[in-house]
Amino acid sequence: MSSNDIQMKMVRQRSVEPVTNRKRFHGNNHGNTNQISMLTTLPDELLLHVLSYLNMVDICKAFYGYHQRFDNLIYESARHITLPSSTDNSWIDQYLPQFKYAIKTICLNEKSVEFVFANKHSFSNLRLINLQGNGWNMGLMCEDNSPSVVLASSLRVLQQINRSDYGLSIYMETPINYGSDDYWASLSCPSIQHLSIKKCCVDDIFIINHLTPNLIHLNIDFLLSGWDIDHDLQKLNHTLRMSRLVNLSIKTGEYMSFYQLEKVIHSFKTSLKKLKFSINCCDQIDGHCLEKLFKSCEKLNKFAFLLQCIDKVNRNDFQYSFQSEWWLDKCRPSVYIQHDDNDRYEDLSFVRFPTINKIHFVNDNHQSISLEYLYFINCVFTSSNQTLCFNYCHLELVDILFYMLMDDTSIPPVLPNVHHFIIGSENKLDALTLCVWILLAANLTSLDISNLTTFDKIELAEELRQMMNDDKRLKPNFNHIKVLYIFRSSDNDDVQTKHDLLLAFQKVFIEANIC
Repeated sequence: MSSNDIQMKMVRQRSVEPVTNRKRFHGNNHGNTNQISMLTTLPDELLLHVLSYLNMVDICKAFYGYHQRFDNLIYESARHITLPSSTDNSWIDQYLPQFKYAIKTICLNEKSVEFVFANKHSFSNLRLINLQGNGWNMGLMCEDNSPSVVLASSLRVLQQINRSDYGLSIYMETPINYGSDDYWASLSCPSIQHLSIKKCCVDDIFIINHLTPNLIHLNIDFLLSGWDIDHDLQKLNHTLRMSRLVNLSIKTGEYMSFYQLEKVIHSFKTSLKKLKFSINCCDQIDGHCLEKLFKSCEKLNKFAFLLQCIDKVNRNDFQYSFQSEWWLDKCRPSVYIQHDDNDRYEDLSFVRFPTINKIHFVNDNHQSISLEYLYFINCVFTSSNQTLCFNYCHLELVDILFYMLMDDTSIPPVLPNVHHFIIGSENKLDALTLCVWILLAANLTSLDISNLTTFDKIELAEELRQMMNDDKRLKPNFNHIKVLYIFRSSDNDDVQTKHDLLLAFQKVFIEANIC
């Protein structure tokens, strides 16, 4: 690592007492002086990189008050601070004042807002607040306004969303004056730049469009259809306005009309650059409909979509609709079409995707994956060095597959092109199933299980270790894994839990770099 990767600026003037005049902390945080002494031999840029993987609560408990150099490094790290939802108010009161002038970005839970932004705490250099709530997340810019004003304004916006469903914890029953421009202007919050909502309806998106003029990223995890969208738009006096939204991601959990999706996307078509949607559609659509939709967004340069339709369509006509000059342009992504009838593979034997090397399969029905289907994937996706992700990884006849692959080494790899495999959800995965995936992808070098819950990771590590002890033939297969991802940046596990996880998986994947 070069010094250009991370630049360290030593802070000379700050409102922190000299370490010689400050109370040193003893106990669990400094119980192992030898280990901390070993860290002091590392250069500052490497220590900063190490600290970036920890949250500020754990950093302070482990190192603050130990040494002037560490205090300076912690102060530097405090420019971007994350407070887990479990952070005690006593910690906030004790440590936060030490870094209040350094903090530029803070990530916290709504429960901590009142205490963190109390009158006794001032953050003069704060630029960005990442606020997390029950079913929502917001990124707030506060360069031109005080944090208190920005927070109050943003929470008023959330009070107008999801009014027909009490999914948001911030929900309040207040009347909406749809026809008053002054009313909308009073609620408008220019500070909201990023907004992620677990659940809302189509109508709420148009309210969001009214109230967040500087919104650049919007993510909806569960979009509900509207009842009479044209009536609602008329009531809102909705007109196409200049939008700044750059990134839009939408998922639906129920069937909705394609017309409603069109209305949503058209609301942001003047600025949209990245679009991703996964919807269950209740009417007939084809490549012509999608082409018209995407072409209406003149700045669009990246899109991904998953459509599940209930209406039966003519297979040949549907495939032909994706063979226009626009779709066949080399700049367009390849489109994978699957029919759910029994002969779904028969007419697709000629289909090949030779350049697609990132493949993500969505299996919301939690249907077990057959060996036949995996052979089909290998036949269709022919690129090298593939990344394969399944949100549901359970396999049919997994016991038989395990013994077949272990006992007959002459069987060729089923997924030889897969080098990176991702467990795409929190669905519990047992050790036997993971072993079979590793055997199926004989050239696998990178494995990502970070989406599993902490409890399932602990249980999985113990099961894998037991299986390897029972059958020594597994060890060479595990040794093929060179990189193992077990942590997410959003994990709230304490340092001890992360340490235990690291040790547990090191006993299984001996050759892997675990992160």
